[in-house]
Amino acid sequence: MKSTNSLTALVLVTALGLTICSPAMAAAVSIVNPSFELNAPYPYSLGYVPLWNVDATGSALPGTAYAGFPALPQTTDGQVFAYVNPNGGSADIWQALTATFAANTQYTLSVDVIYRADYIDGPSTLQLLGGDLLASGALVASSTIGAGTPGNFVTQTVSFTTGSGDSILGKHVLVALSSSGSGSQADWDNVRLDATPVPEPETLALLLTGASALGIARMRRRNPA
Repeated sequence: MKSTNSLTALVLVTALGLTICSPAMAAAVSIVNPSFELNAPYPYSLGYVPLWNVDATGSALPGTAYAGFPALPQTTDGQVFAYVNPNGGSADIWQALTATFAANTQYTLSVDVIYRADYIDGPSTLQLLGGDLLASGALVASSTIGAGTPGNFVTQTVSFTTGSGDSILGKHVLVALSSSGSGSQADWDNVRLDATPVPEPETLALLLTGASALGIARMRRRNPA
């Protein structure tokens, strides 16, 4: 009877371990106007992107009304893309989300970077920050990508995983797209953010220790010295 109970416990612990260790499902975090489609401009806007904070930034609608736009690739989501013209300095577009950083969660920010065939594309920097709804926050993670093949696009990502006691917990998630340089522009589309729960290292260690102890005990009962 003891052997059967041990086996049952081992099976339950192992099943629980497999459940915890299995990849968790990512959940999309809400971003307002993520593809810049709201109040679509024609052919472009300057210094204004609905519901985003901007700096030397705008959004554009590819079309024949502006000579360069026919050379653009298709946008990756909808009809509009966002751009910045840093003019020798730096410029960005950013949004403070209603979502806040939770413990033991991996946050992955992705954006499609468009490389124009009619313009010089400068480096594009993707940032995750933590702060409040009224001001920019402290940098959490960033990723910079350089120029690509004109007429194409690539997906740029940056990730950050919170622990159980990080100072960032409870702060609002901020996302930012920026560029710097002279005579260059960065262009983006389809901004998205996913949050994936991850198990605490302490939980995994305890679970594995328990499973190992049960396994050893069962083996000793089957093979007494």
